Amino acid sequence: MPGKRAGNAWGATSTLGRGELNSVGKAFLAGRAEAGKTHPVSSPFHRGVRFAAGFLHLLTAVMWFGTILYVHLLLKPAYASRGLPRGS
Repeated sequence: MPGKRAGNAWGATSTLGRGELNSVGKAFLAGRAEAGKTHPVSSPFHRGVRFAAGFLHLLTAVMWFGTILYVHLLLKPAYASRGLPRGS
């Protein structure tokens, strides 16, 4: 029916994302606004743990990438095709 807009389950009254919200949508939006008022925990301890985790993550990434470059550019795949070197 042209001219009549049916609201969906989230309260939108238009399929294009425009228009007024119905009561369900307004209640949801009010609940989201209340949930966003909490402050994130950011103590020096948490920042230190986050820094240490990020540092270890980046260190591991650099070592992994370096290993790949070392094996493919310096050792060459033909070296690896012979298998592991035998001990004496």
